[in-house]
Amino acid sequence: MPKQFLNYTDLTFNEIISQVNDRLREDPEKRFDSFLESTVAQTMIDIFAASTDMTNYYIERRAEEQFLDTARLKSSVIQLSKILGYVVQRPVPGQSSVKIILKGPLPTSVLEGHTVDFKAFETAFAVGDKKFVLKKDYQYKFTAADIAGGTANSFRKEISVSVPNGTELYLNEAGLVPTSATSPIEIIQGEIKTKTIAGSSNTQVGNIFQKYLIDDVTFSNVFGSEDLNYDDTTNSASNLADGLTKIAITPASTPITAAFIDESSLYEIDRRSILTSETVIDQTSVLNDVPNVCSIRTTDSQGVEILFGDNKIASKGVAGSNQNLYIQYFSTKGLEGNETGILSKKLTTSNSFETSNGDSITQNIEWQFNSSIIAGADMESIDSIKLNAPGLFYSLDRLVTSKDYTTFLKSLTTPVNIKNALAWGEQEELEKDSTLTAITALLNVIFYSCVGPLYNIGESKTTHTHKDLLSNTASDDDKISTFIEGVQYDLGGNTFVEQNYFDIFIKNNMVDYLQNIETSTAPGVSIVNNKIKKRSQITLRNAYVSPLLQQFNLTGDVYIKNLVSVNEIERRVNNAIYEFLDEKSDFAQPLYLSNIIELIESFPEVINTTPTFTPVAGTGTPLVSALELDPDITGYTADEKQIIVPQFSNSFQNFMPNYGYDSTENFNRSLMTSGPSAAYDIKVWENSNYLNNPPYGANSTGVPNTELKGHIRVANISERNFYEKFVKHFYDEIQGTAGGSFGNSNDFKSLFSRANQEMKYMIRSSMKDQSGNIVNYSFKHEIVQVISKLNFKYR
Repeated sequence: MPKQFLNYTDLTFNEIISQVNDRLREDPEKRFDSFLESTVAQTMIDIFAASTDMTNYYIERRAEEQFLDTARLKSSVIQLSKILGYVVQRPVPGQSSVKIILKGPLPTSVLEGHTVDFKAFETAFAVGDKKFVLKKDYQYKFTAADIAGGTANSFRKEISVSVPNGTELYLNEAGLVPTSATSPIEIIQGEIKTKTIAGSSNTQVGNIFQKYLIDDVTFSNVFGSEDLNYDDTTNSASNLADGLTKIAITPASTPITAAFIDESSLYEIDRRSILTSETVIDQTSVLNDVPNVCSIRTTDSQGVEILFGDNKIASKGVAGSNQNLYIQYFSTKGLEGNETGILSKKLTTSNSFETSNGDSITQNIEWQFNSSIIAGADMESIDSIKLNAPGLFYSLDRLVTSKDYTTFLKSLTTPVNIKNALAWGEQEELEKDSTLTAITALLNVIFYSCVGPLYNIGESKTTHTHKDLLSNTASDDDKISTFIEGVQYDLGGNTFVEQNYFDIFIKNNMVDYLQNIETSTAPGVSIVNNKIKKRSQITLRNAYVSPLLQQFNLTGDVYIKNLVSVNEIERRVNNAIYEFLDEKSDFAQPLYLSNIIELIESFPEVINTTPTFTPVAGTGTPLVSALELDPDITGYTADEKQIIVPQFSNSFQNFMPNYGYDSTENFNRSLMTSGPSAAYDIKVWENSNYLNNPPYGANSTGVPNTELKGHIRVANISERNFYEKFVKHFYDEIQGTAGGSFGNSNDFKSLFSRANQEMKYMIRSSMKDQSGNIVNYSFKHEIVQVISKLNFKYR
């Protein structure tokens, strides 16, 4: 068989030239010998090879765009994800809180009891090129103190909180409303835009399956089930007129403002498909009605398309040329809208404000930021769509396997833009470690945990940072954008997080735990739980567990070459480290020092580096050495203390031998070394050489290596052992005794939360292997945050 000319698999430019030259030289009549030696011939061959190479390249690229795994263009990935029924997450608006400054002198006609209203969406603000709208309706009622002091030019009153189940705002410092009953005054970043498609020029009038395009990449994710009027507890929009995104069809004579408040003219919006709308399913099968339902989905140009039905399952849209289609949506900057360091910065507004008596008080109202702008996110990335779309398709959007749960959770952008998630069952814990005790109450329960990004990463940030989440001055903004519990997440003494471990790992009581979730004052927990409940199996129970965030500092020296800017290379290296950590962060994810070293030394300015993961100590108030004098125990009777104090020591020794009382019968937070009274403090112990190579396992004879007599076996100091072998042992032992009431009290949770924080350095030390890598996780829902504290220096 003769050789095939120009083998289509040889795609490179040089290979094509070689094949053409060989073919011409093989001519039996030698007609091209002289021709091949000419410059013109070589130029023509080069042009032919280049055009053929480019044609082959584009053929291959086009073929690659037909498959989700190989597609490179976002337009292709979006189109392919539609085939799988996946809803691409659009830009998410940033959120912030504001305070209202009421300034004097007030108009003399303003009286006690008069009110001023601040309307949601209508009250708009601007700071530079960023625009905002008020998220909810608020109302302020003037008090007698306002009227008495408001006549002075110096009068100034800050209003920073609201009552969530009402409309009146109060200053909490006035003592009228407890802090637990208030919520911030919220704004979201973006602006309301409207579009009118007149029936007189609408070419789709009367057609079925009408489709309308809005080519605006800033069209936000706030529509349908992600809109502000959507109730996750009932899985429906309570009032279509209260939404930010609205679709209305009315007679052309109807003003656009009237169209958006007429429920009969508004269309319910489904994010996936008209066919999947519960309203369509219910009404067509029961009432034989054609509901006003449409669908909004992302186009390959990253705008949106609005789709209507066939007038059988859902309305076909604009029926006649005498009707207009009105569209309202929320436009946002997404990630670019986030901003920190703006506390007390003023917002400008063109709105005017009047009291219920008609008095203008616009000049008496000033608006200021009360927190940073957080939680804004750009349109879902190509990698995220590629990861999530197949997972949801394989499960038919139902949650069956742990991967289904994880994929679904990572697709959520509210209440937190979730980046890390997992789901597991108790049996998986037992398969991982046969020494653990099964908790039978948990064997028919699906646990899940999730967090947002642990680092501030974004194209708009020249310097990436870690989020401040666990320090004594931890940022509320960072917590709100990371944990679905929001500001309630605090491993150093928070009642909600403690309730997780108290009910699940100590009491083994799922009934109380699930009730606590349902009644939690952390709304994000209920929102996510309800989203999961709609898709999970009815025979299983879903239980959210707060993540266990473990912090480590990345310490050590980075030696750089001379004549290099220390500040610049420090910024670039730290940015690369945080980008790497953000990409690799996940639950129970091993972190290897070798990867960090390789990353740092990849910079040509770096000579070498010696980093190490250093555990961060816990926060909070330490236990009192004389335990009976500890503030969590002092309020109990002498009989109760006689049970509580000795049992604490016994349970601790059950957990870690030789850790308990000294010779004076005082609770000793110290490590016993050579006698009942010879001990040293935990902090000294933490800094000793004993922790250099944790954890210590068994020696050559199989006996646990305790180094010196009395040293704690570091391998036993883990989060799971702390709760399972220490706290639970204590709880079980005091039940039915005089100290039983302590076991079910908030004092109990506080005491052991503080004990956990005091041992946090040791717990985190045991997570490291002998090479210093972070690999030893005892709970599946432990996740590590690393804070770069490297020292950059010239060699």
